[in-house]
Amino acid sequence: KKAVDFIQSHTVYCSIIMMNSNAANTISMFLDIICNNDENFLQIKEGSSSLIDKIVEKLKLVDVNFLFNHCIVEVDNVTNEDVKLFTKNGEVFYGDTVIFAIPPKRYELLKGLDQGIKELISDSMILFETCKLVCIFDNPVFDHTNIPKLNFNVDNINCREINYKYDEINKCGIITLSCDQSTMHFWSSYIKNKNHTIPNDVTKYDMLETNLYVVLNQLFPDSESRILYYSLIDWSRKRGNTSGYYLLKPGYKQSTLFEKCNRMKNIYITGSMWNINPFFIEGSLVYSEKIAELL
Repeated sequence: KKAVDFIQSHTVYCSIIMMNSNAANTISMFLDIICNNDENFLQIKEGSSSLIDKIVEKLKLVDVNFLFNHCIVEVDNVTNEDVKLFTKNGEVFYGDTVIFAIPPKRYELLKGLDQGIKELISDSMILFETCKLVCIFDNPVFDHTNIPKLNFNVDNINCREINYKYDEINKCGIITLSCDQSTMHFWSSYIKNKNHTIPNDVTKYDMLETNLYVVLNQLFPDSESRILYYSLIDWSRKRGNTSGYYLLKPGYKQSTLFEKCNRMKNIYITGSMWNINPFFIEGSLVYSEKIAELL
C-alpha cells in the first residue's frame, strides 16, 4: 500500500502503469526509492516546463539563438558535410550538426530521414494520447510567496495533474490541467472541430468556460476570480497524433534503440522517448549527455 500511495502521489501516470512494458522495472524502482529513502529522487516544483525555462535563460547568457514556431519538414544530409533543414514556409537552414528531440510520431512526417530509423521508432513505441488545458484568471488567492504545490486539491478535478503559477507582471494566476486517457475525454469533448468552435451554454459563458469556473470554485471556494484566458489542446486531434505519453513495446531496450537511431553522420536523435526509467525527464537528460559525448 505504501508503494501504491507513493506512485499515485509522485507520478501522474499510475492509470496506465499496467499497460507499460517496463511496469515491473518502474515498480521495482519506486520500491527501491521508498526502502532506501533515496535523496536523489526529486520533484520539479513547477513542472518540467519551469526547468526548460531555466535552461533557456542560461543559454541566452552565452549568446545561443532561439527560433520559435519554425516547423521542420525535411532534412538533407547528402553531402555528409553540412546538414540542410527545410521549413514549412520555405526557409532553409544549414548546420554542421543537427540534433532532433521531437515526439516519435513526428519522425514519420520528416522527409529525408533514413527510412529504417523511421520504421524502428514507429515499431518500438506505444502512444497514449493526452490533452492539456491552461486557464489564466485575475485576483488569485495566492501570489509568488504561497503558490499551491503540485496537485493541490486535484482529487475532485477531471485531470491527472494540476500545476499552479503566478504571473508577477500581470498579477494573475495560472493553472494547467494535464489529462491522460482516463480524464481527457471530459475536456476534449468540447472541441467540436479544428477551429475550436464550442456551442453556447444557456448561461452567458460557453460550456467549457462554465466548467472552468466550476474548477476554480472547487480549488478556491472563497475566490471571486474572473477568467481572462483559456486554451484547450487535444493532441490526439493533431495531424499524425504526435504528442502524448510514449512507452516502449515489449522486447525493445532504450540503449539498443539509441545506438541504432544514432548511426547517421551529423544527425542525432534524442528526447524523452529514451527514458531509462519510464515517466521521468531524467532519461532525456541522460541521453542528451550521451549525444554530447558523440559530437
